Amino acid sequence: MRAVFLGLSLAAGLAGSLTGQASAEQRPAPPAGHTVFTSVYDLSPLPTFSGTVAQYLPDPYGGISGLLLTDGTEILFAPDIGSAVSGLAKPGSRITGRGLKARSAPVIRAFSLTGSGRSVEDDGFQRSLPGLDQTPGPDISVQSVVAHPLYDLHGSVTGVILKDQTVVHIRSEDISRLSDWLRPGQVIHVAGTGHSSALGVALNAREIGPEGGKSVQITPEGSVPPGPAAGSPGYDVILGNLSK
Repeated sequence: MRAVFLGLSLAAGLAGSLTGQASAEQRPAPPAGHTVFTSVYDLSPLPTFSGTVAQYLPDPYGGISGLLLTDGTEILFAPDIGSAVSGLAKPGSRITGRGLKARSAPVIRAFSLTGSGRSVEDDGFQRSLPGLDQTPGPDISVQSVVAHPLYDLHGSVTGVILKDQTVVHIRSEDISRLSDWLRPGQVIHVAGTGHSSALGVALNAREIGPEGGKSVQITPEGSVPPGPAAGSPGYDVILGNLSK
């Protein structure tokens, strides 16, 4: 009797599992008008914007953190919603949204985006990015005309966008001293590790120079600057533990 009861229980559990699996497999794709991420905040008081997408603004690790519109405006958002944005906004498509415009830079910090009948909202909280590889990618070398400065969420220049749509990330410490080379219209050649995909090409500049000129070596964005050489007086010094 006990064996019969256990058999019936297992059969019922298996049937329930298969029913749940079938329901999941038959679940329809999100319809038009579906919001991928929904903010806990009411975003309706924020100013609206609209425009046509010229290109994605990818990062050197395979994600995207913004869109460039055809009028030169950069629409920036948290990188954790980048994959959702790439599904509703494509080069040549029209988008609308809500966000805050920078005081002087051509930048809008977007908190909601709508395109292709779908929407995504960003509540400002950083989500985890499982599976995102932050290791340096392969070497990429390009030469093209500087088209636009590249901005970050703080409105600071953090690189350049080239005419061939390559996105070049440069440390802020090097932006000012290389400013003559980084003006729109200048031809530069640049090399560094990055990522190339259907979303675009982006790299962390390690070497940069003007057309026909000598390149200079710079520290890639996000890299830890090299410390004192082995055997030098400062080699064994641990910052924060200096005796007074």
